[in-house]
Amino acid sequence: MTASDITEIIKQKLDGIEIKSAYSETTFFYNPKNSLPHGVYFLTIKEKDGPNDKASQLSRAGVFRLSFKPKTFTYSKYFGVKPRRPRKNEVVSIEGDPAKLDSWMPHSIYAWMGWTMILNPSEKSFALLFPYIEESYKQAIEKFSIRTKSRLVL
Repeated sequence: MTASDITEIIKQKLDGIEIKSAYSETTFFYNPKNSLPHGVYFLTIKEKDGPNDKASQLSRAGVFRLSFKPKTFTYSKYFGVKPRRPRKNEVVSIEGDPAKLDSWMPHSIYAWMGWTMILNPSEKSFALLFPYIEESYKQAIEKFSIRTKSRLVL
């Protein structure tokens, strides 16, 4: 699968999303009718290392990282307790190689917040992970609902 393949699948299967690209990262927001200035993000695809994020070695040709935040229960079920927040310019302490392709694991920077990642998922892996991507999407819908209700009250 390519990053473009994943983008197309997400656009076809999930409603109310907005997609923004900057700095070699594509971010997927839940934001129907552009009701909020930025919406609520639930998934990213990153194609280049950042200055403080080289653990996935995205500088390799064709390598990209798909990241999303499943429910806390799902994260705990597969990965146990969330690691501590890393110091500035450091990565979290996780088991496994954050540069390994097609392997779902805690995010090398944002695992402390419950985010997960997979580099270059195969079609099979993507299909297995899609229900957890939907969890991330549904959580974004819930946050969106709370934020838009707050805006209406103000």
